[in-house]
Amino acid sequence: MKYLDLVASAVILQNTVDMSLAIQTLTAQGYPVNHRFVASLSPYITRHIKRYGDYVVNLQNIPQPFEAAIHLPPEIFEI
Repeated sequence: MKYLDLVASAVILQNTVDMSLAIQTLTAQGYPVNHRFVASLSPYITRHIKRYGDYVVNLQNIPQPFEAAIHLPPEIFEI
């Protein structure tokens, strides 16, 4: 069971990075990002998951540092 927890945590972390990059891309392109919408997002997905699906690990694909990926502009948090 501990391995499933590790996998779930890894998926949630990757979802957080992907969502942060999407928000950064939207703000860089000039789209307004409402802080209320961002607050309602969740990296914990419970639908459309291939629980026992095929997961490919590419060891040649080195991800960028999380510090760069999760940086969000402070203005999206202003009320």
